[in-house]
Amino acid sequence: MHDLVRDMALRITNGNSKLKMSGDVPRFLVKSFVWRRSKVILEQKEWTEDLHAVYFHTFGSAEIEVPPGWSPNCPKLSTLLLPHFSIKRIPDSFFRHMCGLKVLNLEGCKDITELPNCVSDMVNLTALILGGCARLMFVPPLGKLKQLRDLDLSCTSIQDLPQGWGSLVNLERLNLKKCQTLGLKIIPKGTFSQFHRLQLLLLPPFGKVQVNDPEVLNQLESFIRCLSFTDFYKITQWPKYYNVYINDILTKDRGYVYYQKQLYFHQCKLGRGSNYLPDDMKSLIIQDCEGMGIRCLSDVFRNFINLSHLSELYIFVSVGIEFLWKLPSPSPHDQLEVSSLSPLRDLEQLGLSRLPNLVGLFYGGSEPYLLPVGTFSSLKILWIHECHNMKQLFTVQLLQTLQNLETLDIKNCEGLEEIAADGNGVGQGGGERIQLTSSGATATVILPKLRCLSLNRLPQLKNICKAAMICNSIKEIEIFDCPKVKRLPLFLPTTNGLPSPPSTLRKIRGDVEWWELLEWDSPYPKSALDPLFIGKG
Repeated sequence: MHDLVRDMALRITNGNSKLKMSGDVPRFLVKSFVWRRSKVILEQKEWTEDLHAVYFHTFGSAEIEVPPGWSPNCPKLSTLLLPHFSIKRIPDSFFRHMCGLKVLNLEGCKDITELPNCVSDMVNLTALILGGCARLMFVPPLGKLKQLRDLDLSCTSIQDLPQGWGSLVNLERLNLKKCQTLGLKIIPKGTFSQFHRLQLLLLPPFGKVQVNDPEVLNQLESFIRCLSFTDFYKITQWPKYYNVYINDILTKDRGYVYYQKQLYFHQCKLGRGSNYLPDDMKSLIIQDCEGMGIRCLSDVFRNFINLSHLSELYIFVSVGIEFLWKLPSPSPHDQLEVSSLSPLRDLEQLGLSRLPNLVGLFYGGSEPYLLPVGTFSSLKILWIHECHNMKQLFTVQLLQTLQNLETLDIKNCEGLEEIAADGNGVGQGGGERIQLTSSGATATVILPKLRCLSLNRLPQLKNICKAAMICNSIKEIEIFDCPKVKRLPLFLPTTNGLPSPPSTLRKIRGDVEWWELLEWDSPYPKSALDPLFIGKG
């Protein structure tokens, strides 16, 4: 239900105290229709001169047929709410004597194809709600509606913006979301400079309405849709809510989940810059982008390491990126201290796919460097696919901090040799010695929430983790085409002095030959796990 429908329904229910005090008692017409196939008969005797508001509600799609030529004399009617009814046609005469109408809500009336021309003369209208009128193709000129604050044309079949829409200087909300048939419309720079009250701007897909004026974002509260990468650099202030698809060409709009505070970079050429991402961003997607002369995403986005609210990060098919985060080197006197700042503490999902140059997650300009306490402490899902240049993913120490990790999925990374190394780097290929903590090697790693471990097509993988992994929530282990893995580092509890699988473990899937060649400290662990093994080949 649109917010205005809800608010107006409450006002209708509660009445208007000002009118009551003045002696002009308002009359409201409120009806509810249950049956989907019921036909609503508008009783002309109910539409009187003292009528102030009408609210009809349907639980199905009841049909309303407006008698042709009927012109109810309702000069005091200010609110007309008829959402989700089947209305095929509204004659021009219907609104002729509703000169005081302020709110017209026909949301979800899917059968209506056009509005009558007399809507152009409803100069007192403040809200015109037509969202979800799927067959609506024509809206008459709106240039006279200077008081209009809310215009919702979302999910309609309009092919062009209504004539005169640029004169709606008091507009606060403009919703064009999911207007699939809207023709290409480039809004020139300066058009929105007169919309001083505009707070919400929702645009259609495929870049059909292009806002060539990034400064408008500085005044908005909500913004959804497309923006060019060039204009992204010009933004100095982000709205409270945003979901922006950023593309150099703005010709393709990928379907993606509407997520508040999300940026989606697609087919952009990333280079060094002084631009900043929104500090409160929760979701970041980078797809089919090129890193021109950069090693690290921190070189593109200055505050990338400090996005403390980021909860989802996905990077696909992007050339040139070797590392994600660049970490500062500590001064000599605090080399063994760890920063209290936890920039990645809220990150819950991290997905990386087809990054041919990716060496690791973190990069330090010089050695050693420190990872802040809390890094990845909220991470639940990690999947890395087709990143062939990586040799190591974690250190044992970093793996130990992943106390909320539920899914670890590594697939088709031809160069990967270790999942958790002994301290010589975090995805650094073993080329640099990096100090991550002041502690030494860990004998066991506790991952209390890990449920699924999936390793597939990792021909060079030799070591999962040299420390024993205590995984008391593990449900499934899947290891295929990892011929060099000789040990399964799963810690087994004992029952009556003999090892037994974790109570949560349901199955282990893998190649039969690999399973038979695994090395164990004694025959008992294999005997305990054999009943859970499902072999292939």
